[in-house]
Amino acid sequence: MALLGIFVSGYGLYGLAARHAPGLLSPRWGVPVGLVAGILGGMFGTGGFVYAIYLNRRVEAEAMRATQGVIITATSLTRLVFFASAGVYAGPFLLVIALLFPAMALGMFVGQRVTLRLSPQQFRRFVYGLLVCSGAALVWRAAALG
Repeated sequence: MALLGIFVSGYGLYGLAARHAPGLLSPRWGVPVGLVAGILGGMFGTGGFVYAIYLNRRVEAEAMRATQGVIITATSLTRLVFFASAGVYAGPFLLVIALLFPAMALGMFVGQRVTLRLSPQQFRRFVYGLLVCSGAALVWRAAALG
């Protein structure tokens, strides 16, 4: 997990240091990126940064915002349904998770309002900054788990 965090933060720093926008990726990258993100999501509970890296190099900012929101919502709901049906989420824990969905919707609403005011270049830099923070959080989580 720590190595994954270092990679994600490193990629974010690389993107922040770049002088120009990276070239677009081929749509053929969609399947391997989806597989890697799914595996990382299953292993570490997070794969959204892989989608962010891919989408940042594949689509414009508006399409990325919408797609990322749908991906996160769909994967969260799928995980919730499967884990709840398997008994992983039981009792009050399920209620806590259910209460997080309105917070996610509010975060998406506020995020849309903020990012709509950004130029495409500012949005890309924002995404790279989030990647640095996400990677650092993974490193911190790995250190906390010991």
